[in-house]
Amino acid sequence: MLRFVMPLNRSISARSLGSIVKPIFTFMGFWLLGVLWILGILGRKFINLMPLIILLILDGDPGMKTLKISDDVHQKLTALLGELTAQTMKMQTYQDAINALLSQSVILPPELLREVEIFIEKNKHKGYTRKEEFIRQAIRFLLKWESEEYEYIELEKEKYDKLNEALKEMNAPFYNAEDFINKQVDEILEKYHEWLEARK
Repeated sequence: MLRFVMPLNRSISARSLGSIVKPIFTFMGFWLLGVLWILGILGRKFINLMPLIILLILDGDPGMKTLKISDDVHQKLTALLGELTAQTMKMQTYQDAINALLSQSVILPPELLREVEIFIEKNKHKGYTRKEEFIRQAIRFLLKWESEEYEYIELEKEKYDKLNEALKEMNAPFYNAEDFINKQVDEILEKYHEWLEARK
């Protein structure tokens, strides 16, 4: 089990005491770690354990609360920590990762998540490797769909593929089915505009 520290509301006097004790414990802890590192007592694994060691040093802060988590949860938090750091381009802490989970996470029904996982597994050619990536893309698409700037027309994939094949074999002056449909619409609208002008 690993231990992490999270803020805990305490009295003003306790927080004041913590603000005094915390720098002392931090300085003494890092000084001791530095000495041990120079003397070669600590090995390479010291670097990987640094976040945990820092949290243990701060464990004496009255303004912090200790939480125990499993190794599996720790690995997931570490992965989230790396993702947050990449997104913000700033160093993040485990507390930032937990805050992100509390403030940014959306709880989805297990059966819906399972559907997403099955879709990703069956459609690896689409390039999705994680359900988080797929869900983000789906949300972006739905936001665009619901923005009222576009209208979407459903067309059976079989018909869409046959149209692409026909345009290619007939050497039609269109890049693909989408280009063909858009140009057909533009042509009709142009003729409609000419018709309106003729009516005046």
